[in-house]
Amino acid sequence: MEMLVTLLLVLLVLVLSMQLLRSSGELLASSADSDLGRRWEVLHRQLRHDLQSAPQVASLPLWSSGGLALDRHPVAPPGGTLVWSLDRGRLLRDRFDAEGERDSRRVLLDGVLAWRHRRAGSLIEVEVTLDAGERGEVTKRWEVALRNQRRSNSW
Repeated sequence: MEMLVTLLLVLLVLVLSMQLLRSSGELLASSADSDLGRRWEVLHRQLRHDLQSAPQVASLPLWSSGGLALDRHPVAPPGGTLVWSLDRGRLLRDRFDAEGERDSRRVLLDGVLAWRHRRAGSLIEVEVTLDAGERGEVTKRWEVALRNQRRSNSW
């Protein structure tokens, strides 16, 4: 009889620990989704701000995975350029001076598998694919309306 009671108690502890483990997994997945959502939101906000405050955007109507150059951007050194680009899985935001020397570099997002952009009339379309670990690849696409832009198709 004592053996049966002990076995039932062990079984009860196992069931409760499995429920706790399942709840912890769900909580972890929920927080990972929330973190990814915040990272996308911050990236989109920065992209929109940079594009809308640039006096000139160098982007072609064809999809490009090269750098997105924002000529004479207010945050760049005088006469300089702000460039968004992908390098070894990192989405970067570089500031260059008028001579083409890098003034600063900021990593916007790690784990980026692909990045591309194109101009569509008064919009810039941007697509970013991120390695989201166990969830696989996640792709986000944004359209940003340009304000008071002069057209530039040169890099």
